[in-house]
Amino acid sequence: MKIRSILFATVLVAAVILTACGGGDDVSEFDAYVACRVLVKRELVAPSTADFPPTSKVSIDQDGDNFIVAGYVDAENALGAKVRTNFVCDITYEGGDVDRLSSWRLENLAFLE
Repeated sequence: MKIRSILFATVLVAAVILTACGGGDDVSEFDAYVACRVLVKRELVAPSTADFPPTSKVSIDQDGDNFIVAGYVDAENALGAKVRTNFVCDITYEGGDVDRLSSWRLENLAFLE
């Protein structure tokens, strides 16, 4: 009986630790959107002026760990005028910390006229 209690406690502690440490790769559409925003900003002339819409105004399609994010960014161009540019970002989560860009693979990033 005592061995059974110790075994149960050990399994319970292991389950709690795995859950707390992110034992599963839970990646969300929001995580993909945040990663795409970083990638889009890298391509802008004035990234500090970038304004992105809320997630509710963006189209995000998920197929497993692959996400296609279609949205827009308002940012200043080379002439200093604020312009809206549509983009489509195809990105795949490869595992690890979703907040690190190195956990994502960019498949394609297209800016649309």
